[in-house]
Amino acid sequence: MMQNKGILTLLKEKKPIIAMIHLKGDTKEEVLERGKREIDLLIQGGIDGLMLENYYGNYYDLERILEYAASQQLPVPYGVNCLNVDALGFDLAAGLKRDSYR
Repeated sequence: MMQNKGILTLLKEKKPIIAMIHLKGDTKEEVLERGKREIDLLIQGGIDGLMLENYYGNYYDLERILEYAASQQLPVPYGVNCLNVDALGFDLAAGLKRDSYR
């Protein structure tokens, strides 16, 4: 039986800063490039974790930014929030290749 240790065990800080990437842009390419830039800037700024969501984007934008995050071997844990379609969020989280929030 798997023991639930809680989300805070993934993070180094007692009160972590978890940044949200909303995926905003006018074109698919702009959404992806802006998401990449935001991730890089936030990590340089010292965040403790990332949450990637489709607030402005769509499911495919979310999938693309998750693929980018996985390819970068980010130094912080990251997760996914697929608004209004919870099942898709779980599918995306299950596909992550490292620890993530689920």
